[in-house]
Amino acid sequence: MKKLLKDKSGDLNGFTILLFVMILVIALFLTEYMRVYDLQQHLNDELYRASNLAIKQATLDSYLWDRSSRIDEAVAFDEFYNYLNNDLGLNSALEKYEDGKLIYSLDIESITPDFDNARLEVHARVFADPAFFSFGLQWEFPIRVLSRRIEFF
Repeated sequence: MKKLLKDKSGDLNGFTILLFVMILVIALFLTEYMRVYDLQQHLNDELYRASNLAIKQATLDSYLWDRSSRIDEAVAFDEFYNYLNNDLGLNSALEKYEDGKLIYSLDIESITPDFDNARLEVHARVFADPAFFSFGLQWEFPIRVLSRRIEFF
């Protein structure tokens, strides 16, 4: 290594190319990490928004007079999936396509409604292909959202 650094005849080009490739690989890795992190945060926010909307639409108003919140579970499920399909743009298999390319697929593992406390807990898993150098690999990360109705009395 010292010989390469001391050599003034132009043989340092190999070392320069290797350094450039290493910097490029690190930059691609950081870009991919930020893309996946952004996707995870985006889907966490969207699932939280979907569960909040589902609770809001499914709240049974007749129980509000008794200062308790209860939800209609069937309405909550329908509103949750309507948001995912209509507003988030997922197809019936909960996959997001953009320009004919699969961006991510969402696997809802469980939706647990709590009728008496107007709560909705969602456990999901997201699968996404890497943007660079896929090599058959796939990103997978969990999302957990817990939403409840906030009462103002």
